[in-house]
Amino acid sequence: MPTYRNDTHHTITVGELNDIKPGDTFETYLNFDDSELTKTANTPYLNPTIAEVALTSTGVGDDQEVALNTSTNELEIVNFSLIEVTMFWENTANTPGTIIGKGSATVPYVESFNNINRKASKLIFQFAGVVGANEFYVKQRK
Repeated sequence: MPTYRNDTHHTITVGELNDIKPGDTFETYLNFDDSELTKTANTPYLNPTIAEVALTSTGVGDDQEVALNTSTNELEIVNFSLIEVTMFWENTANTPGTIIGKGSATVPYVESFNNINRKASKLIFQFAGVVGANEFYVKQRK
């Protein structure tokens, strides 16, 4: 999303941004179609993805952990494998675990979680069988 400049001769308010003085520039993730503003750059670009981790496992007993970024607000778990996976928040003693269903090579099982906001620092995944490359992903978003 772009960077704008106030090309007027007076202080303006744009969206939730107050007191933009003449000649001031500001970055935002919002797009504006405002005659009082001059777009000076297309950046910063919006990218809500914080991290995307691909996991593999040799099966039972080969648990995998994913550290959660403190900025993570949304999680998306994508399973293309034919294996059921159990996900635990923080510790495997935190039962019951969340079952991530089986997917297929063309249609994944997808589980989403919102409003994470520092409520957990890691996830632990237990696999019921072998999960290969490009079959299981954990996506973290702002």
